Amino acid sequence: MLARQQLSNQVSLQPRKVVVLRASVGGAVMLRRFFERLPVDFSFAFIIVMPIADEFSDHFIDRMSDISGLEVKRPVIGNRLAANHCWLLSEDDQISFSQDGALDWIEHSSQRSARHSILNEVASVFGKDSGAIFLSGDSADIADGCRVLVSHGGFVFAQSADSCVVSGLSDAARDSECVEVCGTPEELMYALHQRYQVSNSLLC
Repeated sequence: MLARQQLSNQVSLQPRKVVVLRASVGGAVMLRRFFERLPVDFSFAFIIVMPIADEFSDHFIDRMSDISGLEVKRPVIGNRLAANHCWLLSEDDQISFSQDGALDWIEHSSQRSARHSILNEVASVFGKDSGAIFLSGDSADIADGCRVLVSHGGFVFAQSADSCVVSGLSDAARDSECVEVCGTPEELMYALHQRYQVSNSLLC
């Protein structure tokens, strides 16, 4: 754990990959299980997209930081995604990146397009270095975002239905016919190791 806690103190570097983690009902537990298997110095950046009430967000951020060793925060304009960083966004946030990965703008909107604009923006800026993992949660309109990710060379993973608290979100991902791997949160992290050939010696 100490090695992972030191990650956020390292010099910010370009992430190897940018992975969107989408969850809702039951998602906090699944994110904990996922991040508990995060290798030391994985050098990825993550974006958690999950509904968190403002009064609970600080506690959630602290908890995810402790578990993952990442620098977890709500981003503001000008922030740049870096290796071993994790942003927390709402499912209704719309964002825009500059080409160097800096956040140009962020807007909260209840319009349906917001539900996959994060996926579209990540795919368009990070291309083959992007991906998304859908965990336990309510169903959402994510099929188009999944297809955009894959068309840019990215990947889509989904939690197995029988391991979810609510499987609507992962079911919606599977309905897009873009899902490469299904499994428990632990299995999805392992698949991420294998896909990018991260040494098993780095597992915590």
